[in-house]
Amino acid sequence: MKIGGFESCTLLDYSGKVSCIVYTVGCNFRCKYCYNTDIISEQNFSVSDRPPILESYVLDYIQKHTKMLDGVVITGGEPTLQYDLPLFCQKIKWLDKYVKLDTNGSNPEMLQTLINNKLVDYVAMDLKAPLDKYEEITTYKDIKNVEKSIKILKTSSIPHEFRLTLYPQLKRDDICRAIDLVPGETIYLQNFEPAHAYSEDARNLKALPKELIEQIAEEKKSVANVQLRGF
Repeated sequence: MKIGGFESCTLLDYSGKVSCIVYTVGCNFRCKYCYNTDIISEQNFSVSDRPPILESYVLDYIQKHTKMLDGVVITGGEPTLQYDLPLFCQKIKWLDKYVKLDTNGSNPEMLQTLINNKLVDYVAMDLKAPLDKYEEITTYKDIKNVEKSIKILKTSSIPHEFRLTLYPQLKRDDICRAIDLVPGETIYLQNFEPAHAYSEDARNLKALPKELIEQIAEEKKSVANVQLRGF
């Protein structure tokens, strides 16, 4: 596992669980609003001030603080790009901890493997836009992988959620169509934070007004369980 960041304790990232957070290095998306630019690629990480984190350090920390911790959040970057992610999850499970995975849904095969082998207990999948705008927002083209991951989660029994960051270049119709991708599911509409965005242009944008987001959430409540986060 290529780990570029570690937070020892969070009460926010895994609802109902006291967890630590592991940040993996590398992502196959280039979202304009991404705030984890130091770990978006190995090149970015190598020139950042972040020290690499040994897997053994993380596991030792979990073991030493086992009474305090309920689980581990694995985020990124994009964790499913790590070939040894299943083994890392297995090591966490051996320590009798819950595993939450954050993913962009680009690796449905890895997602299915983790679910089939009961190596994750909760999955949060980020939706970026309606499918026809994915490439514009993320530069990612293999949209069928995203569709497959959505289907995997919708048809699995594993607890999960979907999330959509409200990048200001997404119009009202775009947000509504993104919600339409996950009928009957829980989706969190997340506030946009421009300060450390990957794209310089994005840093000059203003977040969408809360009133508009509340209107959309009310309008789409018959489609999905739409929740607001970060407002």
